[in-house]
Amino acid sequence: MYDIKIRELINFEKIKDVIDISTDLETKDSSKYLVEKYVISDDMKENLIDISKDLSMPKHESVQIIGNYGSGKSHLLAFITSVLSDNSLIDYISDENLKMKFKENIKRNFAVVQFELAASDATMAEFFYNNIEEQLLEKYNINIEIENLEINKIQDHRVIIQNIVNKIKDKNPEMGLVVIVDEISDFIKTKDKKEHKNREAQFIRVIGQASKAMDFMFIGAMQENIFSSTEFVDDAESIGRVWERFKVVTISNENIKKVISKRVLDKKIDQKEEIQENLEEYAKQIPLIRNKMEDFVNLYPLHPY
Repeated sequence: MYDIKIRELINFEKIKDVIDISTDLETKDSSKYLVEKYVISDDMKENLIDISKDLSMPKHESVQIIGNYGSGKSHLLAFITSVLSDNSLIDYISDENLKMKFKENIKRNFAVVQFELAASDATMAEFFYNNIEEQLLEKYNINIEIENLEINKIQDHRVIIQNIVNKIKDKNPEMGLVVIVDEISDFIKTKDKKEHKNREAQFIRVIGQASKAMDFMFIGAMQENIFSSTEFVDDAESIGRVWERFKVVTISNENIKKVISKRVLDKKIDQKEEIQENLEEYAKQIPLIRNKMEDFVNLYPLHPY
């Protein structure tokens, strides 16, 4: 049994290790691929069902996705962007229960704006409005005419966002606005002054507040909960108000393990049986293997702990 080669026990699939929601969703085929290949753990399925239910409502709770590098945040954003941009792609969701729930809850169109933040002297608000203006015109032929908007002079961003939603409703009364943003934490870290970091935090707070009052949802992703860092310790109360306005989705170890076992190290039933047979001898001597045999089989040849 020790002459077996690893390649005989797994169906290794090379995966795209970096996904950019700004460039990797340019065709229906690429979007379909990312929907088909998205591996859905039980806890993420519940989060996605909650998001789909929320999107069936006239007003929304915005979402902040938290996860470490390589945890699959960008793939999750690409999955959500794809099915909201083209609800025919719901048919390619791998989990049948989630597919059914999405079909029940997502029965209308959304104007979807997605972008990845880059290191820049520009504010998040500038990225936000510039991308909304460009993508609404390019993808939906909706001209909101905000190119001369002076960000520093805006007294209430909620009024501007409501005006944008109203323009979308003028085009299609059933259409809502969803803005999906990646790399928020890296962007905020580039700000060299505390007041600039706080400016970005407060803009995010206003976005979350706005979504509760209109047909608009913001979905953002960051590598870590940046607002728990020591840089914001003096502003705990105001930062707490940021998170009160969001549904926070944390990508857990369960999600990562399932991606590895289903995408990178997928195995047929007979391959799993052969791996388990080979591990039985070790299980007799090592309690960890004996008690966690399923994990060792699914994550072979990686150590699951």
